[in-house]
Amino acid sequence: MPDKPSDSLALSEEQKLVTFERHDDALFEDDLLSAFKQADQNLADQDGPMRKFIDFSAVSNLTWENPQLEVRTKVWGYPLRITSDYIIIYSAE
Repeated sequence: MPDKPSDSLALSEEQKLVTFERHDDALFEDDLLSAFKQADQNLADQDGPMRKFIDFSAVSNLTWENPQLEVRTKVWGYPLRITSDYIIIYSAE
């Protein structure tokens, strides 16, 4: 396994909108929704439901015990980094 994450979605600190700390007792989709609200994004104006962009059960079922595990994806054009502890949202392209 590589020591650093893939650069398939190159992300910079300047693009970061929010770093949301995940809650152990919350569903992943609730944390993701809260992260977007914390990033002050108007969720009503987004194109389609979040489920169109991300498989909540697949992310929830990952074994997050590996501290190097990171998921990178996009929801509504916003790049995301998802780790066991955080959801980081970057500005849309």
